[in-house]
Amino acid sequence: MAKLGCAIRGITRRPVRSVLTALGAATCLGALIVAEGISARARDSALEEIRRMGATVLTVSAEASRNRGGRARTGDVVTTLTLRDARSVEREVPGVTLVAAEYRGTVPAKAGDLARQVTVAGVEPSYALVRAGGIQVGRFFTDQESDLSERACVLGARLARDLFRGRSPVGEQIRLRGVPFVVVGVLAERGVGLEAFDEDEVIFVPLSTARRRLFPAPFVQRLFVRMSKGADLGVGSRAISAELRGRHPVRGPEPPDFRVQDQRRLVLAREASIRRLDVFRCAVAATLLLAGAGGIFALQLLSVSQRRSEIGTRRALGATRGAIFAQFMVEGGVLGSVSAAVGVVGGLAGLRIAQASSSIPAVVLGVGAFVAALLLAGALSSYHASRLAPALAMR
Repeated sequence: MAKLGCAIRGITRRPVRSVLTALGAATCLGALIVAEGISARARDSALEEIRRMGATVLTVSAEASRNRGGRARTGDVVTTLTLRDARSVEREVPGVTLVAAEYRGTVPAKAGDLARQVTVAGVEPSYALVRAGGIQVGRFFTDQESDLSERACVLGARLARDLFRGRSPVGEQIRLRGVPFVVVGVLAERGVGLEAFDEDEVIFVPLSTARRRLFPAPFVQRLFVRMSKGADLGVGSRAISAELRGRHPVRGPEPPDFRVQDQRRLVLAREASIRRLDVFRCAVAATLLLAGAGGIFALQLLSVSQRRSEIGTRRALGATRGAIFAQFMVEGGVLGSVSAAVGVVGGLAGLRIAQASSSIPAVVLGVGAFVAALLLAGALSSYHASRLAPALAMR
């Protein structure tokens, strides 16, 4: 206790410098906590984007025709991709767990007194499982509703807010191209998903209903194929291509009327960004720790320089090097503890303002590393103080 009292007296003897030292170190710790929380949020967002893109999902799209009947043509969508192709891929290709066919188009929609153009996706019920997305409220339409071509629909989260102004749309009626549909569910907010379109701005209806009442077409535009976990997407892509080539033979040099794509390139890009974020987190943490510890070290050395006569007097009166070392270590420990407490409070407040969060282990680890860096800085300056010769210090 005597050493603590002596250390506190040494700190309060120069209040301005002590406060500035503590605030400087606390700022570094608070910035470290905020930077950790923001980078963790960005990392989680990148991981969620990988999951949202469908890392195990392949997309089979109808390809635009380029040469049909000996005449060059562009822009015509091939109309040979069918539900039979979907069932064939689901049945014959190894590693395929689910297939969902889709036909998408833009139609006028009206809900109450609001009207606008919306994207409507006619999909099979298995689409909800392929996309691995959640339901915010209500449910997705069922196989029975699809088989009976029921006029049920599921809204994207943002579109639901825009059309129904915050109230729950489940059970409400919405007209698509003048045809009444009943809203049975709202998807959880998702953003850009498969095929890089914003699912929060889409209305999903049973494919059978869409083909009968909205888009009178006997074909589909794309198939979403989910592969089993651990399956090689390259092998799966080639197997799907082989299966569809057998069902869609072409003559001579004509290209196939379909295209199989996967998300591997996008996933690899996101994984690279995650690795860069991890490096950034480490670099920021190291920089802030060094800044905090360096500030304490510099100010402690300044204190040693200004208190040379005090150190010399104590040494002349019999104080040992260990006592001098302990005194400056306790002073550094008190300043470090105050700085850590203020830094944690400031960092948590900064996280709230930045609308980010940091896990308790991350905060504890950051505080521990910060305190260790401050103790090391204090030990170095204390060692310097203890090594001063009494006669030299009293000059």
